[in-house]
Amino acid sequence: MKRLLAEDGSIYVHCDWHINSYIRILLDEIFCRENFLNEIVWCYSGPRKTPKAFSRKHDTVFLYSRMEKKHIFNQLTIPHKSGLHDTG
Repeated sequence: MKRLLAEDGSIYVHCDWHINSYIRILLDEIFCRENFLNEIVWCYSGPRKTPKAFSRKHDTVFLYSRMEKKHIFNQLTIPHKSGLHDTG
């Protein structure tokens, strides 16, 4: 993965609660902890009630750069359906 990225490249790795801690350790080893940029929590909804635990309604996306402080970030804006969080 790392060798395929440009020097200013970055990678987003999507995983769920089953394996996210293991993935983070592997990514720290491959890309170095200094190149960790962000952990994005992707929340979603849907019908699921569990009487003995909280529902697992999120996934994790880890963002790493190939080289420290050399990544390119293009801002992405997604309108919130309520309109309360829109900027501009």
